[in-house]
Amino acid sequence: MNIIIALLFIIITILSIIVFKVKGLFTLLISIPLVIMYYKASDIIKLLKKKEREKNDNVNLSERKEVEFVSSRDRKKGVKVEKKEKKTKSNNNESKSKSKKKIKVNIKPTRSRDNREKKKNIGDKKGIGKKILTIILGLAIFGVFAAMAFMIYIVISTGNFDPEALKNQDQTVVYDKDGNIFATLGAEKRESVEYDELPQVLIDALIATEDSRFYEHNGVDMARFLKATALNLMGKDDAGGASTLTMQISKNTFTSKDAEGFKGLVRKFTDIYMSIFNIEKDYSKEEIMEFYVNSPYLGAGSYGVVTAAKTYFNKNISNLTLVEAAMIAGMFQAPGEYDPYVNPEKTNVRKNEVIDLMYRHGYITESEMNAAKRKDVSEIIVKNNTNINKYQGFIDTVVQEVIDRTGDNPYLVSMDIYSTMNANKQNVINDFYKNHKFKDDKVQVGIGIVDNKTGAIIAVGAGRHKNSEMSLNYATQIKRHPGSTAKPLFDYGPGMEYKNWSTYTPFVDKPVSYTGGGVMRNVDGRYQGFLTLEQCLVRSRN
Repeated sequence: MNIIIALLFIIITILSIIVFKVKGLFTLLISIPLVIMYYKASDIIKLLKKKEREKNDNVNLSERKEVEFVSSRDRKKGVKVEKKEKKTKSNNNESKSKSKKKIKVNIKPTRSRDNREKKKNIGDKKGIGKKILTIILGLAIFGVFAAMAFMIYIVISTGNFDPEALKNQDQTVVYDKDGNIFATLGAEKRESVEYDELPQVLIDALIATEDSRFYEHNGVDMARFLKATALNLMGKDDAGGASTLTMQISKNTFTSKDAEGFKGLVRKFTDIYMSIFNIEKDYSKEEIMEFYVNSPYLGAGSYGVVTAAKTYFNKNISNLTLVEAAMIAGMFQAPGEYDPYVNPEKTNVRKNEVIDLMYRHGYITESEMNAAKRKDVSEIIVKNNTNINKYQGFIDTVVQEVIDRTGDNPYLVSMDIYSTMNANKQNVINDFYKNHKFKDDKVQVGIGIVDNKTGAIIAVGAGRHKNSEMSLNYATQIKRHPGSTAKPLFDYGPGMEYKNWSTYTPFVDKPVSYTGGGVMRNVDGRYQGFLTLEQCLVRSRN
């Protein structure tokens, strides 16, 4: 164990100096005292033994004085008794003499045996104490070294800090199967704003919601971080991620979005390292706020708060009201879920949560809170006037697959994406949505077309009235039973492929029993007898 501790100390010290340079010497302030305590554990135990021994000696001395005092008093008492009762019978004197002797005999052996037992118990306790102290010190040293090694790994594994990544954003280009560009994502719909142009009500809403101690910490809110860590360890669902605005910038710009297992732990501490030693070190709080409000996707094809204000309220960012600012601030957490054109109810609930937080942190009064909560988002947003790409359904499907595979959002990270879209087939779906006479505007249809030779998705119908980016995709995000759509997939198609069925292959529509009991029925409760495969498919017979 001693050799392991020594090797760990040497390795960690060398790595700390290599990675942190002169600052690495500060690790010695923690490691050296622990190592000294570990190697001096035996001396500490000896010192404790010495103090315990002195204490026991003082106790024994006190006991001896008490015994001697009692014995002396008894002897004096015996002399007085002899003087007063000189004429008593000799057998009584003998009885007293025997009694005194018994007292003397009984005191000494009892005291000696008790002392031996006490010393034995003290020795046992000291042996156990020494082992426990050694184990605790060893674990403490190992824990410190493990923490140092982990931080060194974080520093080494962190890529180079690129300041331009915080400012410049190139477009993502999406190509169809023939190599033609049919979409550009990201930069063309982003307008930047400087800190002085931001309304104070929006700044207050963001700070109250995302990082209440933004102006006080140096990139990491340790109180919030420790609280969230403790709640996560306790299995609390509402623990939260404890990410500050600075850490969110690091996550969205430099690190991956992986938040599970060891990779998630590494990502979290990488964000902490970059927030403290790169972003907060080189930029003011005002610049960090600018990075935060100009970069994120905020639903309906909007990037940054300037575009969001124009999209949802048709006004300049500096003219936002309390309710409008609260709605935008609430969308930073999940822009797709809180898109007011897609989920107005959820958006309104989230807006009220932001209002509550602003009141809790003292940014608004109770009367302002109540008035703002009474205002529904449906009353303040304007009709969506964004120019949505006619292939938006397919674009959303591609973007989601890229996010699932890489963890990067093509709207935030510039890419060249080569898709499998067949423009002609996609136009057929678009024409169907536009020209077919549906029962009403509430009817929705999700469509996916697959190349049966390659398995590639060549066209997607994400739903009718598609008016925003990354809104609900009825082709890929609706978890419902396929119903009779499954029949050609699971029955007719395989029959044609493997049993040479044709459209005129005969079938008999009649009651058929399940192996587990019961009878197969049709939707109308009837059976039509002899039918061809084509008739069975058209009439959706079971």
